[in-house]
Amino acid sequence: VSTQSTWGSSRMELVGIVERALATLYTHPDPAQKKAAEKWLSAVRAVPEAWDLGWLLLQPDRCLESQFFGANVILTKITTGWKELSLDQQTSLKDQLLARIAVAAVGPRIILTRLCIVLSALSLQAIPTVWANVIQTVFAYFD
Repeated sequence: VSTQSTWGSSRMELVGIVERALATLYTHPDPAQKKAAEKWLSAVRAVPEAWDLGWLLLQPDRCLESQFFGANVILTKITTGWKELSLDQQTSLKDQLLARIAVAAVGPRIILTRLCIVLSALSLQAIPTVWANVIQTVFAYFD
């Protein structure tokens, strides 16, 4: 499946395609299929639409692999695609991430840990223009 034709799919169809690619990556016996899935998933992380995909995959009702990949998509986008976002979107991202961390606090530890890494990356990108008081905000949010 090409990434270009995939973005024409509905959002939930896309999530299903990504989850099938993840299943191939983690469980398929053929190394060539695994390599193709890995290549495709890497390409998916790079496109601007991946911002939305990451959040869809991070939903608590998704499997662990999907949530982990979703967190990695957001991490990749923050570290490589930060400038794709407007200032308002950057500000909104911080609020969305804090809310998702609060939800993840009662879920699998690996997802919470990954989201905390995402928070660290976001903090480094956002200081001082978008989020000057990172430490105070985080403590106040989770107090």
